[in-house]
Amino acid sequence: MAPVLTVNIGANRYQFVFDTGATTNLIDPRIAARHLGRMSEEQMRQWERYQEPLPRSTSLLGGAAAAIQYYRASSVRYGGWTIPSSGLIPAVDAPELTRLSQSAGTPLDGVLGMRSIAALNWIWDRHAGRLEGYRFGSKNFAPLLHDMACTAISIQPNGLPAITLDLPPWGATWFVIDTGFVTNYSGSLSIADVAVLRHMKALSGEVTASNGQSADPATRESDTFVQVGAARLEHLTFDRLVFEQIALSSARLGMGFINRFERVAFDFEANRFCFAPPIRTMPDTLPTRAELAAPAVRE
Repeated sequence: MAPVLTVNIGANRYQFVFDTGATTNLIDPRIAARHLGRMSEEQMRQWERYQEPLPRSTSLLGGAAAAIQYYRASSVRYGGWTIPSSGLIPAVDAPELTRLSQSAGTPLDGVLGMRSIAALNWIWDRHAGRLEGYRFGSKNFAPLLHDMACTAISIQPNGLPAITLDLPPWGATWFVIDTGFVTNYSGSLSIADVAVLRHMKALSGEVTASNGQSADPATRESDTFVQVGAARLEHLTFDRLVFEQIALSSARLGMGFINRFERVAFDFEANRFCFAPPIRTMPDTLPTRAELAAPAVRE
């Protein structure tokens, strides 16, 4: 499951997904309608006059569009700290949040994105299922990294953190670290990425099958999963990692990869992603065609 943390917006407490693959915070529109004040179209135009544009729709994973509503959120707090926020929070009816709630076994109210996440350093303990945030310069944070190896984080133009994996013979490839991408495989690659790896004979396996979402064969979409022969992260080598091919997406490493490590640190003060043993380096299992149609492949 994705890391979850408790945040306070105004007087109310919410369970938010810690999502390094999201730029901004989001809240479920049903929760927002009960607790927060919705901005009118005129208020949004006033905001845009002095602040920044407010998109009225967004693209979800897979290319579908969803309407965006905006609500006043005077402050966002985690523990005793106020996390930077713009004073408003968008509400989007995102199926992905529903799926993550089902995976977590508890209702999730929204998403904490990188604009807020990057204000603190974080430790994710896989075994304990615990996420902890630390102020920049905290004396308690540095000792937690002493048994960890680290690699550089690059903040992409869209505000998302990325690290490089070496994919022979292609070489260093940027992957967004996406804690909101929860599957039992390592992450995703774009169609262009897969085409390059296929051309370079860097794939050790590949499976494509209809996902069964449409009764009409002419409009039925296909799922493709590929297995990369080898990948290197700093001094570590991982054999046969599995990635889903997603058209409208940059390469991503999800929780299936992150949870190979006992603990990881997001050191945004020094722009480092750090990881501690024990480390699971066994291959991912490439799904079969029959499994591609089953929801379990995506859980």
